[in-house]
Amino acid sequence: MEERLAIALEAIRLYGSSHPRPRFVSHDCAAEMLGRSTATITRYIRAGVIKVNRANRIPMEEIDRMLEQKSNKKNSWVKISELFFLLKNDYFSY
Repeated sequence: MEERLAIALEAIRLYGSSHPRPRFVSHDCAAEMLGRSTATITRYIRAGVIKVNRANRIPMEEIDRMLEQKSNKKNSWVKISELFFLLKNDYFSY
């Protein structure tokens, strides 16, 4: 069993070293990674929840932060103050 685990970990390490993560991702890619819609990602960007670079691409650090926040808070993605900001500024209407 331990030998299988060691082989699996080595395979993951090799895959990671040969397929580096991109520094920035598109809104579509971020939506897929975070399990949200592209419209939701756009609303998060407008509200300042997710930061983008000058080319309107999302840094991987932002994706990591959101995933960590998701795992820490389970179903609570947005702070109450951020939710009120979104509601107040009518970011949920189309």
